[in-house]
Amino acid sequence: MRSPESGKLILKFGQYYEGHLYGISEINNFSEVKERELLDLLKREKKFVITIKGQELVSNGVRHQRFVRIRQDKDIKDVMMEPMFTRNLVNLEKIY
Repeated sequence: MRSPESGKLILKFGQYYEGHLYGISEINNFSEVKERELLDLLKREKKFVITIKGQELVSNGVRHQRFVRIRQDKDIKDVMMEPMFTRNLVNLEKIY
């Protein structure tokens, strides 16, 4: 998805819990080169694994997250939710 204001790519990211993928947050701070790479990947795959870093984990997501890299060595089902997020499942959107 692209931001209507800036035209920048916005990726929704999430984690699995008990067979369902829950949306955790969105990220949009990609370099132009990385954005093109991600758009090419999105044409081939709808879901893939990325590594992000953030200032801190909070109950409803990751604060001040930034993109680190694409993890083509991981399957999306390997991305399991941290226990602190399971307390707030009612506040998280089920993506899949």
